[in-house]
Amino acid sequence: MLRIFLVLQHLPMDLALETKLPKDLAPRLAFARQKLSEIVRVAQTPLPPVGSAAAGEVLYSNFCLAKNWFQHPFTRISLDLIMLPI
Repeated sequence: MLRIFLVLQHLPMDLALETKLPKDLAPRLAFARQKLSEIVRVAQTPLPPVGSAAAGEVLYSNFCLAKNWFQHPFTRISLDLIMLPI
């Protein structure tokens, strides 16, 4: 089961329609059509067994993505909020 905690009605419709956004800003914004694609992809991806090496790799990969996102100059939240002991 996948639960979605995102209200799509308040998002712009589609990234493809936004032609004047800076290239480095566009991927950091939420757009309804792209969010729906992400949700479908997540729902269709099988998860590795809990405690397996593959599960650890998935968690570490997600951590690295979050860390890179939080270190971007457009982000105004502290990286300390996501730092977990490994």
